[in-house]
Amino acid sequence: MTYLVGKQRARSLCLALVLAAGAVCCASPQHTAPAATPLPEPSLLPKDGRLTEAAVDLATRSGSWPKTERAVQSALNRLTSRCMEDHGFSYPATAAAPLPDPADDAAGEDLARRRKNGYGIASDSAAPAVPSSAVDKSYAELSAEERRGFDLTLFGPEDRKHVVNIPGGGRFTVPREGCEADSRRRLAGDVVLWTRITYTPEAVDNELANRADSAPEYLSAVRRWRACMTARGHSYDSPEAAYGSLQDRFATTGAASGFRRQEKDVAVADAECASASRLSSSALQARRRLAATLSKDVRMSLNELAAYRTALLARLDDVGED
Repeated sequence: MTYLVGKQRARSLCLALVLAAGAVCCASPQHTAPAATPLPEPSLLPKDGRLTEAAVDLATRSGSWPKTERAVQSALNRLTSRCMEDHGFSYPATAAAPLPDPADDAAGEDLARRRKNGYGIASDSAAPAVPSSAVDKSYAELSAEERRGFDLTLFGPEDRKHVVNIPGGGRFTVPREGCEADSRRRLAGDVVLWTRITYTPEAVDNELANRADSAPEYLSAVRRWRACMTARGHSYDSPEAAYGSLQDRFATTGAASGFRRQEKDVAVADAECASASRLSSSALQARRRLAATLSKDVRMSLNELAAYRTALLARLDDVGED
C-alpha cells in the first residue's frame, strides 16, 4: 500500500467535505494546550496479552469498527468545519460515507458500477484528469493567496509538524497546529496518538491480509470462486489474476477488439462469484483468527490503542450535531 504524506493526503482524507472559500486568513489559528491523555484503565488491558474484541475489530477493520469509524470521521468533519469557519473559511461539514463491512460479501462489490464500466480499466483511462474529490476541486479554484491562507489555517505552519514512524506502515508527517490538528486533539487528546490509532492497525491489517492469502479458509473460498468463474466461461486462478490479465491486455491492445465488453463480463462475473463464494468473509475469518498469532508486543500495542479509541468514542457526544 502506498502512503501519501503531506497536504494532498490530508485533503483527501477530509471525507466528502465541500469547500467554499471565504475571507483569506493568513494567520495560523490560536491553539489551546493539548489535552492530557491518561493511560488506558488497567482493567481494559488483559495481562496475559490476549487481544480484546475491540482490538481485533480495530486490527481487522471489522465488527464494530466500520460503524464507529464513520461516527469518528463525521465528528472530525464537524470540528474541522467549525474551526475553519471561525477563521474566515466556509467549510461545510458532511457525514462520512458508510464504510464497507468485510463480513458482508455482497457489500464490497459495486455491481452497478461494474455493469457500466467493468473494472474501470478502459473507462478510467479515457476520463479527463480531474480533482479526486469535491474538496480538491474547490481547492483548485482558489487563488494562490487563498490557498496559502487555507493551507495555513487547516494544516498550520510547515515548521510545526510531527514525524511519526509506524512500524510496518511507513512514516507520517502530521500537523501540530491548524484546524486539522485541533480537531484530532479534541477527540484523541494528542495528534501523535491520533496517528497511532489510525495507522498502526492499518499496518497490522495489511500484514494479516498478506498472511490470509494462504489461509485454508480463504484458499477454499478462492477454489469456490474459480469454479464459479469457470462455469461462466472465464478461467483465472484468482480475482487478482483476472484483473491483472485484463490490465495486460489493455496495455497491448487498448480498448479495441471488444475489450470493453470482455472487461465488463469478467468484472461482473468476478463480483457475483466473489459474493457467492464468500470470498470477503472468508478472508476476514482468516485475518481475525491470525490476529491471535501476532507477537505479544503487537497484541499489547493493539489492546492499548483500542482502549484509547474507546475513550475517544466516549467523547463523540460532546461534539454534537450541527
